[in-house]
Amino acid sequence: MAGVGLVPPRPAPEPVTRAVTIGGFVAVILAGVVLEVVAKRPASRVASVGDVLGQVMRQRTGRVLVFVLWFWFGWHFIAR
Repeated sequence: MAGVGLVPPRPAPEPVTRAVTIGGFVAVILAGVVLEVVAKRPASRVASVGDVLGQVMRQRTGRVLVFVLWFWFGWHFIAR
């Protein structure tokens, strides 16, 4: 008689659709491309990805952080 008189469980929330997820990734990639194009213009005050990574990689902590992030990315997106 387990469960008699209990409130029925709520339905699970709607899952995020594949199209919304892909759209989000496309938006992030496009934003990155736009920022890189803006950074490559003459007299731009926006740093390029290469400049940012060069600055980060000067310190040991930055190199470890880049390695850990790259490992996480590979583990979650490439290895599966």
